[in-house]
Amino acid sequence: MRKHAFLFLLLAALLCGCKGNNLVGKWNVSGLPLPIPGATVTSEFTSTDVFLFLEVPNFNVKQKFVGTYKMEGDTMTTNFTDMVIEGQGAQADMAKASAEMLKPQILQALNKDPKTTIVWKDKDTFTSKSSGSNNQVTFSRIP
Repeated sequence: MRKHAFLFLLLAALLCGCKGNNLVGKWNVSGLPLPIPGATVTSEFTSTDVFLFLEVPNFNVKQKFVGTYKMEGDTMTTNFTDMVIEGQGAQADMAKASAEMLKPQILQALNKDPKTTIVWKDKDTFTSKSSGSNNQVTFSRIP
């Protein structure tokens, strides 16, 4: 149950957008209540694809969500199609096994509320909030 709530918050974080190609690049993501101490979230956008990375260094595990996005003004619609777990060791093996069993439910949760509106603070920072979440997430461009 806790995993699904966390994934919903990740969806809210990913559902961000912008005008033109300003979104293309790599971003640090903050403002997510991560249930794992030390975990970090980054994202990467190409002209059509979106990737979200959840890294847990203490466990040597990195989770990647893969999808596409479409912009309409300041609203973005995403469609996540895959999830991959990378890492080595016992904890990574357990995470991989769990992820494979839960992959359909996780992808369904990520795609449940696929639209969000963003507010640009400057060319390298914006906030994102989906209609289905009270959580506001901040994206800061990685140089």
